[in-house]
Amino acid sequence: MTETVGDLEWIGTMEDICDEVISERQRRHDKFGDQSHIPRTMMLAVLMEEVGEVAEAIIEDSVSQTVRAELIQVAAVAVQMIEHIDNEDV
Repeated sequence: MTETVGDLEWIGTMEDICDEVISERQRRHDKFGDQSHIPRTMMLAVLMEEVGEVAEAIIEDSVSQTVRAELIQVAAVAVQMIEHIDNEDV
């Protein structure tokens, strides 16, 4: 489904994309467990690894779906980092 938001045209809705990010975030939690004890510097390394995979996919001229999948992973790690920051004050 194509949706227009302002001047941007989306393939799929923002809600669908957020659902994918949430699913990927849950998959990461299921695979690696609670990582709230990991220092920010280590989480930054994980995030940069994922960003590097996006760059690699773009440089290798991968199909858009590969780049998109890598970006979903980047977003999931970013969400994880935000969760940890928010929980530091609890």
